[in-house]
Amino acid sequence: MMIFGFDFTSSPSKQKPISLCVCEFQGATLTCIGYYRIATFNEFEAWLYSAGPWVAGFDFPFSYAKDFVSGIGWPTGWGNLAKELNAMPKQTYLDDIAAFRARQPEGEKHLFRRLDRLTGGASPNNVINPPVGRMLFEGVPRLWEAGVGVPGLHAGDERRLAVEAYPAVAMKNLIGTTAYKDGPTEEAVPRRSLRREAIRRLAADNRFGFRVDAPKELAEDRAGDDIDGLICAVQAAWAFLQGMTGPDGPNAVRAGAFDTAEGWIADPAAFSPEWEPVPAQ
Repeated sequence: MMIFGFDFTSSPSKQKPISLCVCEFQGATLTCIGYYRIATFNEFEAWLYSAGPWVAGFDFPFSYAKDFVSGIGWPTGWGNLAKELNAMPKQTYLDDIAAFRARQPEGEKHLFRRLDRLTGGASPNNVINPPVGRMLFEGVPRLWEAGVGVPGLHAGDERRLAVEAYPAVAMKNLIGTTAYKDGPTEEAVPRRSLRREAIRRLAADNRFGFRVDAPKELAEDRAGDDIDGLICAVQAAWAFLQGMTGPDGPNAVRAGAFDTAEGWIADPAAFSPEWEPVPAQ
């Protein structure tokens, strides 16, 4: 099975591209066979139309908290919501979210999904810091328009499948909570060492249940986007291995494992009851 991992950005450019890791999953090994920098949405969309079969992990939320969708008055159901966002001007989207926040009481301006609480993710209606709401706005409509399948949420091409990934929660398990991206010059060497350690641990026994063969050069990207692309691919491969990429998503193997109104994240942290939830951002 071909596996893609996309570390996404809401405004790709040469300075801040989307990072793509292309892998092949065979037996008990996920092998990185190439990694790319995508500077335009046109190029990103071209990848979405790549012939299958493949499963891809995308580092942006696929949906919002249920209370947010009902409170702002947008359609329910992933396909209906994606279609609505696809037709909506970006400024209208941002204005609607700002108006929603303005009428919410303190402490409830950013609403979290249950899986955000489990994995430490940001609220999907946060469009500033981190701007995951902007990423959702740019990503979800493009998945819908490309006709990819979204297991458990939307029937599309069964040979091109998209799952929500979240590298931060996987990296926390691999190397702890110490920062591994960017940072001051004096932190460059220790942070690179952490990225190298993550690759080393993925190559050995890990909680995903398979070995990851990836080039050490992925650790050289100070921004951490290249290794995050790899982690997105790892999480997508894990979901495929667990049988979660069929039409019913996680419910095919774990009854009631996710809320179809809020989606799911392809990582054990979103499912294991033994996992200690990390603080939400």
